[in-house]
Amino acid sequence: MARIREGVALFDRTVHLGGSTAVALDGDRATARAAQLSTHALADPPGELFVSGGHADTELVRTPDDWRIAATALRIAWTRGTPPRLPAAAAPGDTI
Repeated sequence: MARIREGVALFDRTVHLGGSTAVALDGDRATARAAQLSTHALADPPGELFVSGGHADTELVRTPDDWRIAATALRIAWTRGTPPRLPAAAAPGDTI
């Protein structure tokens, strides 16, 4: 949760749009891929925008009650604008 809070603090506002979801069902497991477009208003420097596009890959499993997310990953294909400044404590290659 601390890493999530650090990541969220990088932005004043964000909007994420997803769509064009393709689902492949295999018994009690499924995979889903959805297009993702994310726009972020940065906290530092204020007012700068960072936009990224790509897709989210998600693995799902059926439980006795319902479907649950087993894993998910965002695959960024392109970016535009000013990337967020990672905290000084973050090591090179770290992601938030």
